[in-house]
Amino acid sequence: MPFDWFQSISTALPTWLPSLDNPAPQVILSTTVTVARNIQGLVFPPFRGRTDNAETAHLLAFQALRNLPVFMNAAVFSVANLTAEQKRILENRRIAPREFVSAPDYRTVLITPDENIFARINNHNHLEIVLRERGNCPQQLVAHAMGLMKQLDDTVNFAKDDDYGYICRDFEQIGNGVSIQLAAHLPGLELLGYIPQVTRGTRELNFLLEYDFPTQQKQDGLFFNLKTRSAYSRNPLATAMRFEDYAKRLEGHELDARHVMVEGHRKGDLLDFIGRAKGLVANAYRISVPEARRIISACWLGAETGFFPEKARRTAIRLLATINEEENKQDDSSTTVEARERRAQFLREELGPLLI
Repeated sequence: MPFDWFQSISTALPTWLPSLDNPAPQVILSTTVTVARNIQGLVFPPFRGRTDNAETAHLLAFQALRNLPVFMNAAVFSVANLTAEQKRILENRRIAPREFVSAPDYRTVLITPDENIFARINNHNHLEIVLRERGNCPQQLVAHAMGLMKQLDDTVNFAKDDDYGYICRDFEQIGNGVSIQLAAHLPGLELLGYIPQVTRGTRELNFLLEYDFPTQQKQDGLFFNLKTRSAYSRNPLATAMRFEDYAKRLEGHELDARHVMVEGHRKGDLLDFIGRAKGLVANAYRISVPEARRIISACWLGAETGFFPEKARRTAIRLLATINEEENKQDDSSTTVEARERRAQFLREELGPLLI
């Protein structure tokens, strides 16, 4: 098995996080576009049908993907052959969800060397191609994704209905099979209390804004996902254009909120947020994962508003990946008293010298 792919990305940030080299405020962190297809005549998801359906779907989907030039040099991993550590890496990098890597046979993932394109066979659907780039770029990724699927349409008979379009398991993909998601850092809107209002407005546009981490509470980091809710539109590029435009407006509102806190009458909210984080880093003896994310969010915001040095932002981005990896371990080791004590010491060592 080509284990060298895991070696090559061992020190690289996951592509759902922004670049460390861009000093501009990182509000929209990354864009992910997923295109789903199912093969005509086979029950899906296949593991609720016959075993030979899953095997047949795997064979047809794998052959089709390997014929695409974009996957000619891709790393190919059968889930059945992955170690527990390799499965965690794929989960942490948001390439394969836990339910995928813990499933039975006939599941495969293909990943391009730069990690910007990957495919899953027999996940929720028979075939899913995922494209991801840093920043706000739905139109670019959807256009690329539809080009790839057009090539596949010439070789594979995908399940399609005259009225509803492509048949997919998830509601938001029924129609054109496309779903779009943006990762965003929105501490300004949260601190000023605008997130409920923004969430309602987002739903009126048939999009969804939700916390990035499912268990997120007020003490957690202020990271969000913006998603499409339904792909029934027959024109995915039109949806991508609306989505990208709204993301730009959302970014503008976040930057306005930060300006109000830096220059306006709400400066105390910002100083309290970053000051509490600074105090926890310096003095806390135990820190939970949610508290760590909030500290990271505060240090990130503090650097982008000029109260902390630029290195604090780069360190915060790197630490978010580390904390996410720690939480994703398939046990409860990250919540023990000893783990919270180690986490506090770790954050003190990493961030303490930077919070001046």
